[in-house]
Amino acid sequence: MRRRSHDRDGAYANEMGIKVRGFAPDDRAAIEAMRDRMLEVLRAARDGAPLAGRRWPARYAAHRIAWHALDHAWEIEDRTDPGG
Repeated sequence: MRRRSHDRDGAYANEMGIKVRGFAPDDRAAIEAMRDRMLEVLRAARDGAPLAGRRWPARYAAHRIAWHALDHAWEIEDRTDPGG
């Protein structure tokens, strides 16, 4: 079973040291607030040290999150009927 995007984002946020409480999948305000906090953490990390004392440096976290977003875009593209 595939995880919903906000679930995976919550897992990434947790890996970055951000505590995320459960929220409904359609709670846009909560999702945007979590993603804004993730961006704040990435922007603040400049020394290459792991985020929140964990294993992911900011550069790796940004790479992993971007790859995941692209992967979803490719999946959507694969399901798109080119014939219309």
